[in-house]
Amino acid sequence: MLKKVVSFLLAMVLPVCFCASCARVESNSAVMTVAGANISAELYARYLSLVFHDPENYGLDSGFSAAEAAGRAKELCVDYVAVNTLFRAESLTLTPQFRYLIEENVSVNWNLYQNYYRAAGISKQTLTKAYTSAAKKDMLFLYYFGKGGYLEVPDFELLEYYEYNYASFKAIIGYLTQRDDEGNTVHLPQEETERIKANFLNMLDDVKTGSTIDDVYQKYAKEMNLSSYSSDLITIRSDNITYPSGFFKSVKSLGLGNIAILESKEYLFLVVTPKEAEEIVPGEYREECLKALRFERFEQQVLAGVKEPYRVTEDSPALYDIYERIINLY
Repeated sequence: MLKKVVSFLLAMVLPVCFCASCARVESNSAVMTVAGANISAELYARYLSLVFHDPENYGLDSGFSAAEAAGRAKELCVDYVAVNTLFRAESLTLTPQFRYLIEENVSVNWNLYQNYYRAAGISKQTLTKAYTSAAKKDMLFLYYFGKGGYLEVPDFELLEYYEYNYASFKAIIGYLTQRDDEGNTVHLPQEETERIKANFLNMLDDVKTGSTIDDVYQKYAKEMNLSSYSSDLITIRSDNITYPSGFFKSVKSLGLGNIAILESKEYLFLVVTPKEAEEIVPGEYREECLKALRFERFEQQVLAGVKEPYRVTEDSPALYDIYERIINLY
């Protein structure tokens, strides 16, 4: 089925690529062409800066070479052309939700990092182009693998993935460490640790005898002189590193509708797994689960099939100048 879809896409996309080649406009700012489409110096700088900012996300270690960084930036440029070409070939239009996300991302990032972008030679317009392409990629993914898509993922598979990889709970957290005068993290005195543990046992009894964890949390916050508390339902993935090692498995083992005290070297947790957690299965995490299951396949088979015939030409001196400009900002 997938081979048929990719073959169909190639039949649609190739004429568009050749048409773009025929209409190519020469520009002093073009440092690369992909299937005849110009890649501006600004756009290349944007993608190269992404590689520098988070090399691990692009398969590089901290000691990456200039050639490796350039290679990843080139791949992102090719991806940019493939996504925009395929989006156009499928006659798709960005939804209001995606347009809003683009505007938000551009606004927030430009306001925070505009000095960096200007120094890197990246305009707000180019930033918008990059975020728009990213939104189109997400929309294409949902178009193929989401509800009603060519390669729709069945609900039972999403549910199975969610139940195995996510846990929802409410928790009161007790801290068993403190900072000493030199700023080091040290364990609390034994007497203080025992007091906190006794407090947690009392809270556990209160919840078991009818109090809600929200009420217990409010009481605990006052006793511990906390200025705020949260009774929100927390959902984490199995690869979460915010909580101690083994925490996810311990919460999952509780099942729904149960309560327990979980302990690590540095924390105590009074954990409740309310039955209301069933209401979010997989709910707002549907797209996240979908990407975990199929996004790699989308990139390696659907998009790769589109990019296969692409020919890339590069202005190597210009690309090196951009590399020098970006590396000097780090």
